[in-house]
Amino acid sequence: MTHQDLIVSCPDPPPTPSRGGNRSNAERLFLPSEGVRERNVIDLAYIISLFFVFCSLNPASAQNRPCYKIMVAEGQASYDKLDFEMAIKKYKAARICHDRPTNNEIDDLLKKARNGYIDNIKKSQRAAKLAEEKAKQSAESALREKEKAEASARRSEAGKLAFQAREATEKKHKMHALCLALTAHKMVEGNPLPLVNRAFGDATFLYSHNRSEKLSSGIQQIAFSPEGDRILCITLDQKIIVLDNSDTTDSLKILFSTPAFDQPISTAVFSPDGQEIMVAAGSVIKLFNNKGKPQHDFTQSDKFYESAQYSHDGNSILVCSSHHDAERWDKAGHLQTKFTGHQAKVKQAIFSPDDNLVLTLAKDKTARIWKTDGSQVAVLDESKAHLTDAKFSQDGKKIVTTCVDGTIRIYDTAGKLLNTLSGHGDIVRTANFSPSGKYIASCAADKTAILWDSEGSEILSMTQHAGDIRSIHFSPDEKYILTCSMDRTAKLWNLQGEHIMNIDHQKHPVNGAIFSPDSNKILTFSEQHAYAHICYTPQFMHQYIMKSNLDTFCRNEMQKSINIE
Repeated sequence: MTHQDLIVSCPDPPPTPSRGGNRSNAERLFLPSEGVRERNVIDLAYIISLFFVFCSLNPASAQNRPCYKIMVAEGQASYDKLDFEMAIKKYKAARICHDRPTNNEIDDLLKKARNGYIDNIKKSQRAAKLAEEKAKQSAESALREKEKAEASARRSEAGKLAFQAREATEKKHKMHALCLALTAHKMVEGNPLPLVNRAFGDATFLYSHNRSEKLSSGIQQIAFSPEGDRILCITLDQKIIVLDNSDTTDSLKILFSTPAFDQPISTAVFSPDGQEIMVAAGSVIKLFNNKGKPQHDFTQSDKFYESAQYSHDGNSILVCSSHHDAERWDKAGHLQTKFTGHQAKVKQAIFSPDDNLVLTLAKDKTARIWKTDGSQVAVLDESKAHLTDAKFSQDGKKIVTTCVDGTIRIYDTAGKLLNTLSGHGDIVRTANFSPSGKYIASCAADKTAILWDSEGSEILSMTQHAGDIRSIHFSPDEKYILTCSMDRTAKLWNLQGEHIMNIDHQKHPVNGAIFSPDSNKILTFSEQHAYAHICYTPQFMHQYIMKSNLDTFCRNEMQKSINIE
């Protein structure tokens, strides 16, 4: 057979589509770009050479050999082995065989092989991605476990330091206790421990606790001025003493003291602007300027004044007396309104925050709401037992009352009962709304304090006191709750119910405890002790340390301890 005969025996391969011609989807798939065109040309050369080798093996019988079937069979064998790339080459070779059938079988086989090829690639890609994700998750899990282990180690070390701080506090080593507690606090600052919080609080008290100059006798009432720079004390020997709180590095200095009053003092308050002091003593209401100089007297010999309060704008004075009424005066002592309706002595009278309403509480087992013109809005008497206290919320929209029967009631200012709270087992002394109005805190003779939400659902109970709790207050910034008890302590709590500071008067009951207007200090007093006591809150102590050189000092001290060990 001549070379010309061989050419005639083997059909020509199909022409390669031109760059600008129309391509099928399959062609687009395998000729997607210039980057793969070179490989496709090599594959086509391989197919043509494969075909010509097949033809040249026996040129005489090339027309009779089952070229198509052989290529298809070999392609199928490659397909079964998941060698899709070789299967595609075999099927492409079959496509140019002389005995190729006219049906679309080879196109279907090619499509199937190409889909398998693509699926295999996708499967490999998915497997690679899955492996990558698993590796990433494994790395992240390992990192989390590492962080968890490190956090656990820090918490353990912080707990150890907190325990050592408590021991140092008990030994009155105030600088060492503070440094230990501060270091522990920093180690768990993002996730604090109750033990660490308590250690830092008690170290704060030990370090910052201060007391006033000795007063003439024990203290029965105490109050901060609106700016917090002065402290007003009513002593048991019936004197008004004002202390300087502008600097607590030394003991609280006495600014001035009034002569003893002839009659028992029931109330003494600063005016809203801090420029005056009003004192109610027996049948006398007396005004002093902020230097202690007498300014004006209001006297009615037939009455004994139980309390006297300024309106929030400072333009009116609200008094209640041994008679069954309360009165609103102007600052000159002229009667403006009389609130008449109670059937027994009025013990308490206060203005609403906007000064548009007056709330009174009397020994007739009722509290009453009034307009400032003297008209009665409502009588709050559902308890049928003696009331111990009544307060407005900070926004003036609600009223809370406490009762000797252990209940607490919430009303709106129209007198509608909103809820009755039952959680205490004895006389409820008082209850207060938080500054935001989100919470209510109450205390009772059952040695417990309870935190409620604004609707009256109990959140938590504070039960560390060993005696009757006489008062409870929120800090103005709403970060703390302060209680004082007949067990000779006041206690500071956070809003999670953790006891974080113990204020121990040791020998004397704590009759009162209050926050400074800026929430930075706590003031306590006792009727049996002639000193006012003051200390920092833990939050302010932390700020103070950061602004001073105490932080550097503590780091140095702790490093010395480590080196010694």
